[in-house]
Amino acid sequence: MSSALFDLVILWPPKESDTDYPELQNLLKTEFPTQFNVHSFTKTQEAIKHIESKSNSSLPIIVVTKLGTTEESLGQTLIETIRSRDKRPFIIVHSHTVCADPNLR
Repeated sequence: MSSALFDLVILWPPKESDTDYPELQNLLKTEFPTQFNVHSFTKTQEAIKHIESKSNSSLPIIVVTKLGTTEESLGQTLIETIRSRDKRPFIIVHSHTVCADPNLR
């Protein structure tokens, strides 16, 4: 049994019609069952507190976030907080809007 290679922090506000999140969870469980320590959050401040608590961790941090629609779920706030304190975490922003418009990318 191998140990995790990365801490994966997911900030993903719940939506009833959102099928991407279950697909991501399924991918992680089936294709990468031991490579990630997965930490899922629905609120920005919870994710920030978790990342701050991992500042001395030896595992690299990967953050997957949506842009968010409310003050409570803003991925932008999480990204800005991370970047102001630490440049090492790798951040992936999941956004159909941004992906569809090259001018926004």
